[in-house]
Amino acid sequence: MCIALMAVAWSGDANAQQPVKRWRAEGNPIIRHKFTADPAPFVKGDTLYLYTGIDYAGNQQGYKMHEWGLFTTTDMMCWEEYPTPLRVYDFSWARSRAAYAAHVVEKHGKYYYYVSTNTSGIGVAVSDTPYGPFRDAIGRPLLTNADCKGTTHSWACIDPAVVTDDNGQSWIFWGNRRCFAARLKDSMTEIDGDIMDITPVGSDFTEAPWVHKHDGRYYLTFACGWPEKLGYAVAERIEGPYRYEGIFSEVAGNCTTTHPGIVEFKGKTWLFTHDATLREGTGASRCVGVEELRYDAEGHILPCNLRHNSQYYIPDGQKHDAASADKLNTTAYLFAYFEGKGDRQEELRFAVSEDARHWKALNGNRPVIASDTISNTGGIRDPHILRGAHGDGYYIVATDMHVRKNGWGQNPGIVMLHSRDLTHWTHTAIDFAKEYPKAFGNVKWVWAPQTIFDPNEGKYLVYFTVCRKDAQQPDSINPQRSTLDFYCAYATSDFKGFEQEPQLMFSAAYGAIDGDIVIDGKGLYHFFYKGNVKNEKCEETITGIKQAVGHSLQGPWYEDGLFVDAYAGTATQVEGSSVFRLNDKDCSVPGQAEFVLMYDLFRNGPYEFQRTTDLFHFSRQPESFTKDFHPRHGTVMPITQKEYKRLKKMWP
Repeated sequence: MCIALMAVAWSGDANAQQPVKRWRAEGNPIIRHKFTADPAPFVKGDTLYLYTGIDYAGNQQGYKMHEWGLFTTTDMMCWEEYPTPLRVYDFSWARSRAAYAAHVVEKHGKYYYYVSTNTSGIGVAVSDTPYGPFRDAIGRPLLTNADCKGTTHSWACIDPAVVTDDNGQSWIFWGNRRCFAARLKDSMTEIDGDIMDITPVGSDFTEAPWVHKHDGRYYLTFACGWPEKLGYAVAERIEGPYRYEGIFSEVAGNCTTTHPGIVEFKGKTWLFTHDATLREGTGASRCVGVEELRYDAEGHILPCNLRHNSQYYIPDGQKHDAASADKLNTTAYLFAYFEGKGDRQEELRFAVSEDARHWKALNGNRPVIASDTISNTGGIRDPHILRGAHGDGYYIVATDMHVRKNGWGQNPGIVMLHSRDLTHWTHTAIDFAKEYPKAFGNVKWVWAPQTIFDPNEGKYLVYFTVCRKDAQQPDSINPQRSTLDFYCAYATSDFKGFEQEPQLMFSAAYGAIDGDIVIDGKGLYHFFYKGNVKNEKCEETITGIKQAVGHSLQGPWYEDGLFVDAYAGTATQVEGSSVFRLNDKDCSVPGQAEFVLMYDLFRNGPYEFQRTTDLFHFSRQPESFTKDFHPRHGTVMPITQKEYKRLKKMWP
């Protein structure tokens, strides 16, 4: 079916070249076999043509772009790639040799390719077909820095976008730090009249202007701020003045830049942009994705963030219970944590709540188990508590680490505990360097373990972050990526060790810690973790809570570049995320499942949370707990009234 559909994309044009690759998109990014950026969509008949820049390598530092690419679709699912339509070397005057953002339009039966070349200016090429090849139309730049009045930096003349108004007049928009516009003569190769500065007042305009029309008004969208977000302004006339309306898309995943390309196709409006969520993606190794763009009744653009949509990853018809525990009549909650203040900080503590908001520490906020009796170091951190899948008790795993005594230099492994009644626990401490000297003899950290039941294997999978002692040295495969990777292993039936040597589970683009996996009602696994964004120099710029998704614990995991916590991009840092499902009585909407994402604001002490119903979209305003203790990196498990009373009896 897909092949037949794709044939339509090129069979109608006798001059069209043949595609060099065909594939069916599996969500974002839509192009995965090479690195692409600066998308510029164009529609002709039943075909959408997507022109992009080509980032030359994964994990590169600095922009290396020398050619542009062409991809087409007739249904937004099946895609084709065509031979390179244009290279920066096709412009003899482009000494910068930089194939920056470009835009293709049609007029009078010809196709015009407007390109930016960084410091060399904006040029225009022409072809008789949308597939090219294109040739330099005028042998010199159409626009240069001299046309960007009020700017002094060398890259002011970039990012052209061309649109033809309803009266047939074509306009070109461009700029960096200032936004410029000018009429084009009917030849499409000359500027007609004065150049205007149309930078929207009140906006933090950076670059990448794009103009489209909706419901009688003109929308100027653009990248703003740094790292860049997408903002927009509106006007009644194409030349403005444009009124700034605000941000509609947040910082792109793993990427400091973004670039809008908006087009109507098949009855919908589509936003194309780029992030850097491919393996080895960086701020200079990007990838293009697409989302449907929507408006409210007043014409405001609704929030539209490029993300990985679960519909692409769930096999048709696959269903799964969210968790067997959901079938219990749970009415309260148990919070397992370690303390952030006092003399005995790194020990296991419990607190309870009847509504997941107001918490009381058990046992007077003293440890429920002394850490020096269960660990190798004398301390534990990051406890994760799990209800057994088949009434086989309860499970806790924790980091075996005593920072107050030993510092952050090294920790040997994890602690595993099992209980039949929540009050009496057996325990095992695993020293990775001793247990697995060949594979983990150089281990530096084994952090924040968690356990999840794998229904496909009928076993409990334990996963955790591993960092090795030589982590500061370049990774031979990916020199700019951290070696903070997730490993996993199945626990033995007695929960006192592993069946086999731990194996690599998932590598986030720039490393990650504090993993937490939950499953939704459709069988999709959501892997939350603390991740970050790095720029084109591979410098960490933003940290926060991110996620990857997959329909199996064995992967593949599809990393989403968006941050889900409310503090990403601010000075406030969070970690230790934990997601749990609310009891029915505590949900905002009766009968609708609701989850809580809670996290540790570790630099200043508080614990906060956000809500979600689908594990993709989270409330933006954090809410606070009330509590009589100072928790650090803990997890929550819903409990029954019987369990609640048993815990309070054991530890009043």
